[in-house]
Amino acid sequence: MTSCYLLSAICMTMLEREIRDDSGRLRQRWEVRIDSGVEIRHGLYESRHENGRIAERGRYRDGEKDGLWELWHEESETKFAEKTFHRGVAHGRWMNYYLDGTPKCERFFVDGVEHGTRTTHYTRGITWIEEYAGGLKHGLCVELDKFGAIVAQRRYHHGAEI
Repeated sequence: MTSCYLLSAICMTMLEREIRDDSGRLRQRWEVRIDSGVEIRHGLYESRHENGRIAERGRYRDGEKDGLWELWHEESETKFAEKTFHRGVAHGRWMNYYLDGTPKCERFFVDGVEHGTRTTHYTRGITWIEEYAGGLKHGLCVELDKFGAIVAQRRYHHGAEI
């Protein structure tokens, strides 16, 4: 599919590209824009697992991942992860999920560096809550049992346990 948009007297051509496997099933689909004869990913991107289920969906802006990207487990239709990018760099909330859809890990990024609270839920009911600054553990980190009682705690300063 080709579209042409007139922006400030410049015609920008948009194309949709796809890859299919030998049996004709769709594996990847993405949009591109043509800039000086060069294809640049811009717009929706989608890939599929071998079984045909959606694997990944997100958007490109000027060749870089931008906004929310969603990934799905191959075995089910539940999400595996949600990741947010800004101009190709991790920025904002990232979530990972177990196969049954329950949250596994939530963390936050600022300009590609982990920053803020990371919460990890383990299948045996243990939860870790860790603080990060500049990509390093910084502050109080606590382990909670399945009832929410504190089992262990550690304090960090720029990645070093204190």
